[in-house]
Amino acid sequence: MAAKRDILTEIEKRRERLFFRIPRLDQARRRLSALMQAADYLRSRTKGAVSPTITRELHRHFPVALVAVSEGYFRMLYQDLIDSGEPYRSNARQFGDVRLDVHTFLGSHSGLASAGEIIAHQLPHNNPGQMEANLSILLGEDFPATFRARLAEEDLQLGGGTLFQKQLLELIHRTFALRHTYCHELATRLPVSPRMSGTFIKAFIMWIHMVDEHVRDHQKSQAGAGIRRKR
Repeated sequence: MAAKRDILTEIEKRRERLFFRIPRLDQARRRLSALMQAADYLRSRTKGAVSPTITRELHRHFPVALVAVSEGYFRMLYQDLIDSGEPYRSNARQFGDVRLDVHTFLGSHSGLASAGEIIAHQLPHNNPGQMEANLSILLGEDFPATFRARLAEEDLQLGGGTLFQKQLLELIHRTFALRHTYCHELATRLPVSPRMSGTFIKAFIMWIHMVDEHVRDHQKSQAGAGIRRKR
C-alpha cells in the first residue's frame, strides 16, 4: 500500500528551495541564463581539452535541466494565477484530480499554504500538452489556439514564415522527448550536439517569455473587463 502524501510538507520543502520574493519569470531567466553560460563554457572547453565521450554525456543533461526549469516555472505560474483571484480562482474548480483531505484543508485555512500552492503542487505538467490543458482551464480559453495565434502574429511581424508557429514549438517538444528518453533509457546512440544544446536553451527562453507575456496580457484584459462591468 502506497504511503499517503503529505501535501503541506511537500510544499514546505519546496519553499525552502525557492526564492519566493523573486518573480517566477526572473527565477526562470536566472536558470536559463546559467544553462546558456554552461553550454558556452562546455563548447569552449571541448576543443581538445575534453574527450568526445565526456562531451556527449554532458550535453545529454541539458534537455533534463530545461524540462526541470519549465516545470518549476509553470507550477509558479499556476499558483500566481489562482492566488491572484478571479476569474482564475473559480476556473481552478474544474481541476478534478486535485486532492484536498482534512489535513490539507485545515492547513490552507491556517496559512500554511495558499489555495494556489496546493492546487499547483498537484497539477500534472510533464509535457507541453498537460501545461496547455492546465492553462486552458485557468485562463478560460483554448490556450493552444490563442497562443498559436500569438505566435503567428510574431511571425507576421518578422515578415512571414513559421519560425515561432512551427520551429519553436517543434524544438520544445523535441526537448521534452529527449528528456524522457535520457531519464528512462540508456540511449547510447542518441547524443545531443553542442550546437543543439544552445538551440534548445534559446528556444526555452523564447517559449517561457512568450507564455508569460500571453498570461500577463490576459490578466490585463480581465482587469479591464472588470472595470467596465463595474461602470
